[in-house]
Amino acid sequence: MKEIERKYLLDASILTFLKHQEDVSIEKLIQYYTKATPTKSIRYRKSSDHYFKTVKIGKGGIRDEVEMQISKKIYQKNRSKAVGEPIRKKRYHVKLDNILYSIDVYKKPFKPLTVLEVEFDTLKAYEAFSLPDVLLPYVEKEVTEDEAYKNKNLALFGLPLRDKEVQGAQSGEAVMEEFQKFYDQIETYRRKWLENKEAEDMHQLRVHLRKTIVLMDAAAFLFGDGILDKHRKELKKILSITNSQRDFDVLLDGLGQMDISREIVPFQGALEILQHDIERLSKEENQNIEKYLKSGHCGSILKHWKDFIEKAYRKHLTFYADYPIESVSGYILKKVHKQVGKKIYQLKKEKMQDLDVLHRLRILFKRLRYLLEVFGPFYSKKKIRKMLARVKTIQDRLGQIHDTHQAQMMLGSWFERNEATQPQIVYLLRTRLIPDLKTFQQESIFKIEKRLNDFLKQDVAF
Repeated sequence: MKEIERKYLLDASILTFLKHQEDVSIEKLIQYYTKATPTKSIRYRKSSDHYFKTVKIGKGGIRDEVEMQISKKIYQKNRSKAVGEPIRKKRYHVKLDNILYSIDVYKKPFKPLTVLEVEFDTLKAYEAFSLPDVLLPYVEKEVTEDEAYKNKNLALFGLPLRDKEVQGAQSGEAVMEEFQKFYDQIETYRRKWLENKEAEDMHQLRVHLRKTIVLMDAAAFLFGDGILDKHRKELKKILSITNSQRDFDVLLDGLGQMDISREIVPFQGALEILQHDIERLSKEENQNIEKYLKSGHCGSILKHWKDFIEKAYRKHLTFYADYPIESVSGYILKKVHKQVGKKIYQLKKEKMQDLDVLHRLRILFKRLRYLLEVFGPFYSKKKIRKMLARVKTIQDRLGQIHDTHQAQMMLGSWFERNEATQPQIVYLLRTRLIPDLKTFQQESIFKIEKRLNDFLKQDVAF
């Protein structure tokens, strides 16, 4: 069904007016949200001894709404999934000229917010409505179309800023400053790598591409029209092309360490042939990367992104961009942290052996780490340093598991291509290298389990 309503911001003195009205009823409401996006919300509400789940889709004063009564058990069960702050308010119902008005008086931390709501059965009644004269002295402004006053956004970000009031840095501008820093680093390390082919320059290029992509995904709601998603897809093309070189670097580093091991001496000739072949493949990959980073396609992607950062972003900002960066960053960090916790619980059910879940968990920890580094300056340095150290340690361990898996895949592919022509190397792979990788992988999975359990225990501290 359609929810058709108008909303008005009131002065708190409306309570004096209500004291002199007859037939005023009062309803105490407690509600929380398990989903809150710019166009959809899922709300759980307690009203006296009754409980409801409501799904709303849309914006402004006319939205699709589905509401159902639920049990107390379901209401309580879903509280752990809540995003943002719970909302407590006292709702006054009063009839004036046969129209029912609802006046919400919010409790802390939203006090002294007071909002008037009027619901309509038809669009015609909605469009024809005007406030009665008796209420006009208490109305500050209509906020029907102001998404900042939707309860879901109050839950996520707190009280809206009034008249563009700035409390610290605004989130839209603060995020754009980070994008500018990352862009400068991307161009710097792209140029340096093309000049000298240093592995560290390629590593830093990929790091700043990843940081940009992670922040684009996390902050997409600050910008309308799906604009960040378009740029993110383009930058991911550059990252994807440059990423493959890292797998070769890790594998060659591992083989180099085996090269100096006494245990590998009987296989030294086979190992050298294998290293030489992988170095050849790595060199070919480097040439492909160089060609792409010099290409007009790569340059066009970066130029469009630069133009957006310097000129075009302002026309795409949403009302969320006006919130203080502290509120927005807190919401983003909590959201990613919750995703990490869910993935850890999923992994525990799989008995720590699901490599696909481990891979997705690694990506989530990397995302959390990058966002902590971006937003860290807005919080206690000591606490952020501790959290970053824990996150980085787990990310590194999960990275080792991922690198081991990638090495197995690459060696397995080489095995299939050369089984008939290189029996000595195939024997080395079958009897030593691949079994050793599998053993190391299992040992790493065993070690990571305790750290993940410790991370969950410190969830409240975060």
